[in-house]
Amino acid sequence: MVNYQKDGDTIQQKQHFSLNRDNEKFDSLLSRGCEASDMLKEHIENDNIIRLISHNDADGLSSAGIIANAIKEEGGQFHITIVPRLKADVIRDVAKEKYELYVFSDMGSACIKQLNSLKADVIVADHHQPSTHEPKDNLVHVNPHLFGVDGSREISGAGSSYLSVRDMDKKHLAYMALIGAFGDMQCQNRFVGVNQLILKDGQEAGNLEIHEDLKIVSKAQEPLFKSIAYTLNPPLPGLTGSLENSQELLEKMGVSYGITFIELEDEEKDVVKDELVKVNPQIFGDVYSVPREHPVLRNLEEYSAILDACGKNKEYGLALSIVLGEREEALDKALNLQKTYRNDLTKGFDWISREGAQQLNYIQYLYSEDKVLKSIMGTIAGVGMSAKILNDDKPILGLSRLHKDIKVSGRATRPMVARGVNLGKALSEVAVNFGGQGGGHDIAAGAMIPYEAKDQFLHLVDQAIEAQLTKIAGQEALVTKAKKSIASYKLREGMPVGAMATLRGERMYDFLQKLICVVLPRIRDFRGISAKSFDGRGNYTLGLKEQALFPEITYEEVDLVKGMNVSVITTAGTDEEARELLRLLGMPFKK
Repeated sequence: MVNYQKDGDTIQQKQHFSLNRDNEKFDSLLSRGCEASDMLKEHIENDNIIRLISHNDADGLSSAGIIANAIKEEGGQFHITIVPRLKADVIRDVAKEKYELYVFSDMGSACIKQLNSLKADVIVADHHQPSTHEPKDNLVHVNPHLFGVDGSREISGAGSSYLSVRDMDKKHLAYMALIGAFGDMQCQNRFVGVNQLILKDGQEAGNLEIHEDLKIVSKAQEPLFKSIAYTLNPPLPGLTGSLENSQELLEKMGVSYGITFIELEDEEKDVVKDELVKVNPQIFGDVYSVPREHPVLRNLEEYSAILDACGKNKEYGLALSIVLGEREEALDKALNLQKTYRNDLTKGFDWISREGAQQLNYIQYLYSEDKVLKSIMGTIAGVGMSAKILNDDKPILGLSRLHKDIKVSGRATRPMVARGVNLGKALSEVAVNFGGQGGGHDIAAGAMIPYEAKDQFLHLVDQAIEAQLTKIAGQEALVTKAKKSIASYKLREGMPVGAMATLRGERMYDFLQKLICVVLPRIRDFRGISAKSFDGRGNYTLGLKEQALFPEITYEEVDLVKGMNVSVITTAGTDEEARELLRLLGMPFKK
């Protein structure tokens, strides 16, 4: 834990502005952000010192930077604490303090009940799965999930923090929200959802630019083979994490691996680009930069990686100095930390390449007591799957021993989430059985449990994931992939686009009975289904607009409304015979 005190020094003209939007859920989220801005402005005008508590990763540090810079620019004062997680003892310590306003960024949504006990005003700017507790009138809760927006890919904690100051005329801070989004791996190919709105703000502010380029890291700082090996997003299967393989590839191309990418001749750059695109087509695409920034911080993903390295090494003061513009010695120290961090990652990738992961029925896991691996377990677990070093068919848990406890870092993939996986829910529900705590997103989550509970914890998480995968259909779904590329939808051949399950026998009849007797009657203003949706060969297809119609799904679990088709394949010779069969089975056709 580190504390940082800074007084503000400028006051800017306040201005209200908004974007043109068609989506009501975005409107509602932005409106909630305005409420937070109003509360923050009131306390600044009253000369109250703002108490800020934020998370210790790149997203959390960016979040803290956004709030702190906004307060500083308005002439206010703040006091920052960076913590790895919002535990009960942190909240107890905060409750003893004498501040008029507390701001929790990139954390707090799971602790609304506890934060309701604070006597002062509270702002929670977060993007993790929220608790079911309603906030009191003195607490403004800015969280995308409350408005049906996916907090795992459409907006980060830094994004929620930006929305909380946006109404104070802070477009120029929008790029910092995208730094946080990069930290949470929310730009796999391009930004979506609210992140797009934030991107537009940054462009309108004139300090954020987009251009097409190769997405390898440290093009001006590191030898080329290290730039390739250190590139995590997008990953380069066979190259990411492997200095040896990266060097061998460049040697085969006849390209010098010991100089930086920018030192290559244009022809050599084209050769490198063409070869890397063969490995992963997404390695060439949109690159986001802030030209007015320090050269090593201009690339937003690089900026995010430097903050992440500071966070992993618990050098929160360095990170805060960087985001607050007080660079000098701090930036040099941070770059040295980044080099160490990248070397540690390389060792981690070498470890998982040799050892692999332990396999259970529905999950896999890594376990280590090694000091170096502890801080990077989540990263090597997630990137290990995306870079094809590890099995990418199952969610993975990275377990690190911390004295009497085990820290758990869970990672899934988008195709897994499409099949029904929600790691945040699974880890939260299981950890509480052992007096621990857990939570996060459907695709990335964490937990803390007692060491002696490790084996039983893994067993129960395996069962929880099995239950998620088989919840609606009674069996695990298969991922469906795009058969061809469609440029207008930014869809590439082979990309996952959905999931399906084929039911036969007893499972088929059980599902059909549930569909007819339970699901269809739950449709609002239901008046029967169309009798015209037969295909001419005796098969019938029914469309459902949302998954929450099924009784197994609770609205608290729904972060994104997803539709589905149900096709009933019969042996009937004609549509008329099939219609009569389904009618006799109870299918409620319109009369």
